[in-house]
Amino acid sequence: MEDKRPYEEDDGRVIADMSGIEKQPLFFPSADSIKRVKENRSDFAEPPVKSASSGPENLDNEGRRAMIAGALSAMLLVGGLLAAAFAVIILIIGHLH
Repeated sequence: MEDKRPYEEDDGRVIADMSGIEKQPLFFPSADSIKRVKENRSDFAEPPVKSASSGPENLDNEGRRAMIAGALSAMLLVGGLLAAAFAVIILIIGHLH
């Protein structure tokens, strides 16, 4: 079968710079390689930016109750669906036996 797509030449764009990537040890990393990886990660790590108006620590009691109620209702919904699925499976197995 013949490939109908023509081969496109490399346009020279860099998708991901892989110049700093070194071969990593497979099973037992040495202390030097661990230190090097930690140093490289710290170069790219940026501290998270917190805004003054977001986050659960800035909620009043009503907002906190609403958040807890939403989380509990989501857990009850998922738990109910799992219980219903389990009951259906038990009923099917009971009818087959």
